[in-house]
Amino acid sequence: MNATHVLMAAGLMATVLVPITTSAQAGTGTRPPTTAQPAVKPKTDTTRKAAAPVRTTRTARATSQRRLPVQKTESAAGTLERTRADSIAMAERIRRDSLDAVMRWRMDSTRMAERYRADSIEAAAAAALEADRLERMRRAEEARRDSLARLDSMAAAEEARQRDLARYRFGGQGWYMAFGGGAVIPTTDFDQIGYRSGFNVNLPIGWHPQENLFGVRLDLAYNQFAGQNYAPPISDGTPLLLDNPNPQVFSGTMNLTVDLPIHPLRNLGFYGLGGGGVYHFQGYGSTSALGGFLGNEVRNSAEATNKSSRTRFGAQAGLGLDWTVGTSSLYVESRFVTVWADRSNNARFREVFGQGRNDYLQWVPIVLGVKVR
Repeated sequence: MNATHVLMAAGLMATVLVPITTSAQAGTGTRPPTTAQPAVKPKTDTTRKAAAPVRTTRTARATSQRRLPVQKTESAAGTLERTRADSIAMAERIRRDSLDAVMRWRMDSTRMAERYRADSIEAAAAAALEADRLERMRRAEEARRDSLARLDSMAAAEEARQRDLARYRFGGQGWYMAFGGGAVIPTTDFDQIGYRSGFNVNLPIGWHPQENLFGVRLDLAYNQFAGQNYAPPISDGTPLLLDNPNPQVFSGTMNLTVDLPIHPLRNLGFYGLGGGGVYHFQGYGSTSALGGFLGNEVRNSAEATNKSSRTRFGAQAGLGLDWTVGTSSLYVESRFVTVWADRSNNARFREVFGQGRNDYLQWVPIVLGVKVR
């Protein structure tokens, strides 16, 4: 039973009770009660006694000429009162039943709403947990796929690297060997004492991985200059003509290489290098100008300290350009070489070669070569 049914039943009962209540009120309240009248003894009609009745063959039905008074007793009023009381009680019961039904309906509705709300909350929590579980599963699957993709990518990269390393003659670990040659140009005092440009041969052996900024390189080199006769400005005016043979210089230097971040093209790059080592001079002639710079007495060929070969320490620094083609590369580089002679403080040296001479020799090699990795 819902609220609509309860309200309809209450209206119907009210419709039935209103006429009963109204009739009860009319029987008891609107008309005054009739008081009992004393019995009046009818008067004897003497006129009818004087005349004797005429008898006929039909006998007339005897009727009473006495009127009985109608009296309203207390039993009718009590019946109406009881009916009214019963109707009121029934209406009250119906009202209470209706209220109880409404209250039960409200309580049932509240319980149902609460149960529905609890079920909704539980369903929402379960849905949230399920969504969270699915999201975790999705993330785990995505992470697994990413891991597999990374592993596949790493495996493919490693396979490609191994194929690439197989092309290198030195295993692709950064090792290389080069061979080059070119011109060598004397400078400063070396150029002023009767020596001209010559040639050089260069054999570098190095280690410089492609992904590294720094590397190391051992340079083995041979240089030969062109010698010419030289007349030094002797301070006492004695004429002297020095015969300068073609000197040879063997060198071994250890250098640090640096990959410069200058790449005009994808396979074209600049690098720098610098280091030091030993330089061995030979074939210069004991009384030559170069011999004088290296420690010989040029005006006395019989001097016991004169030597036909000497070794000195030096340093170099330069720049190069590397053009990679496959696993090899073409390179061109130039260095500035300085070798210390330690002759500037020798008095007899200054008498022959003059004041203001440097105590070192310098030259510039220009090399073009091929690197093999």
